[in-house]
Amino acid sequence: MTHDRHVAREPWNNAADDSGFHPSRYDRVSKSLFVYSASRVADLLRDDRLWNRRPEYPPFELMQSGEEDAARKFYEFTLLWPAFSDGAYHERIRPALVEGLAGAVNPRAKQLFAQAAESLIRAGTGRRIDWVGEVVWPYSVRVLSIVFGIDANEAESIARLGAVVLDAIGSPSVDGHRFLSALSAAEELERWLGRSADAPSSRLLAALAHIHEDPELGPAVATALLTQVVTGSIEPLVSGLCVLAERVGNDDLGQLAIAPLREEVFRLATPFRYAARYARCPLEIDGHPVASGDRVVLHLATANMDPSAVPDPTAMRDRGRFPHLAFGLGSHYCPGAGIARAAVDAVLATMKAQAVVFHLDSLERAPGESILRYKVLTGALR
Repeated sequence: MTHDRHVAREPWNNAADDSGFHPSRYDRVSKSLFVYSASRVADLLRDDRLWNRRPEYPPFELMQSGEEDAARKFYEFTLLWPAFSDGAYHERIRPALVEGLAGAVNPRAKQLFAQAAESLIRAGTGRRIDWVGEVVWPYSVRVLSIVFGIDANEAESIARLGAVVLDAIGSPSVDGHRFLSALSAAEELERWLGRSADAPSSRLLAALAHIHEDPELGPAVATALLTQVVTGSIEPLVSGLCVLAERVGNDDLGQLAIAPLREEVFRLATPFRYAARYARCPLEIDGHPVASGDRVVLHLATANMDPSAVPDPTAMRDRGRFPHLAFGLGSHYCPGAGIARAAVDAVLATMKAQAVVFHLDSLERAPGESILRYKVLTGALR
C-alpha cells in the first residue's frame, strides 16, 4: 500500500551513467531507497532479504476520528493478498491462486477475446470515440466475465468494486473516506463470492470456493485472492490498451509481429509503476546501508526505460528475449500476466486484420499515482 507522502528529494547517489540515467536515490526523510536501474531492480525483485509485507501500520492518526478502525481493518485485509504477503502464508496461497488461473487462457477463451475485440473495434471505427469508455472498459469487463465464467452484468459489478479497492491502494495520500469506500467494496465482494461459491462457474471460482470453505483460511482470504485477481486483471489491461491506442501506429502494426509489439506495449505501460519492498535485515544496496524495516522502492516503470538495458527506450521494436519488468519477477510475478497478454493480443490482431489505428484527439493522464491511469483518451479509429 502506498501511504507515504514523501518523495525522493535528497539523493545519496546522483552519479548518472553516460546516458544521464540515475540508477538510485535515497530520501532521508522517509528512510527510503529509490532504485531505478533495470539490472538492480531485477536483482532486488528476487532478493529474499526484501519482503512485500510492510513492517508497520500506516499513519492512521492523520485520519479523521471514526475512520481509523475502518482503515486499519482494510489495511489488514490487504495483508492477506498474495501481492502483499510473504513467508509460509504466501507459499500456501499463491499456488492456490496459480492453480485457479491455470488454463484460463485456452483456445475457447482466446476465441471469445477475439470476438469481443472485433465487435468493439468495428463498432468504434470511423467516428470519434471515448477509447476508455467505449472500448477499453467494456472489453476488460468482457475478459473478466470469460475468465470467471460469469455474465457481463456480474463482471461489471465486481470490476467496479475492484476499482474502488484499487483507488485506496493506488493513491499516495492517506484518505480515510477512500479507505471506508474500499472496505465497503471488499465486504460486497465477499458477499458475492459467498453466493458464487455454492456453484462455481469456472476453475478459478472453484479454487476460491475451496479456500472460502477452508477452516484455516476462510472467506476473508478467499476474498483477498478474488480482489487481487479482479484488480490485477482489469488494471493492467486498461492501462496497456490505453498505451496501445496512444503509441501504436501504422508502422508498428506493419513492421512488428503481435508478440513483440504486445511486449513493448506492456513495457511502456508498466501499469503498476513501482513495487515497495521492506528490508528484513540490515543490508547494503549500491553502497548505501539499509536498516531493517527501511523501505526500498523498486521503480519498475523507470527500469523499463533504462537505456543501459533498453537502447532507444521510447521506440517500439522487437527486443527479442529482453525480460521487461511490467509484471515483476520472482515469487511475486503477476499470476495474471498470461490473461493480460492474450487479451491485448486479440486487440492487436483485430487492428491488424482491419487495418485500423487510433488517431489521438485528446489525452490526459492522472498524475502522482502509483498506477498508470488515463483520465481522458479520445480520438478515432481509422
